[in-house]
Amino acid sequence: MKLVTKLTDWAIVEVADADIGVRSKPLFLWGIVQEDQLGRYETGHYVCTSLIKSIAPTLMQVVTKSNNTYELSGSGQRIKVSIKEFEKLIEGYSPREISQLSSTTSLN
Repeated sequence: MKLVTKLTDWAIVEVADADIGVRSKPLFLWGIVQEDQLGRYETGHYVCTSLIKSIAPTLMQVVTKSNNTYELSGSGQRIKVSIKEFEKLIEGYSPREISQLSSTTSLN
């Protein structure tokens, strides 16, 4: 059985204006760690993954380019962000906080 990282409050993140040399839309996964069977992340901390390689909606799983498997818990969302907004996600801001920041300041 493959070890997985379980996430809650997750989002599939599309970086709208990214040119990173891939033909498809660059998608990443952001979420709050519920459990990490690999011991990399602490429960309650956020994670922003490498590029998504595949999504299995019926299994609620995402596999990243670095071959890590993430199991998604509960309902999530799909969001589209600018590169500057994506940098904020990497820094630890949540998608909700990014949305609030974008409506009050210009992150673009």
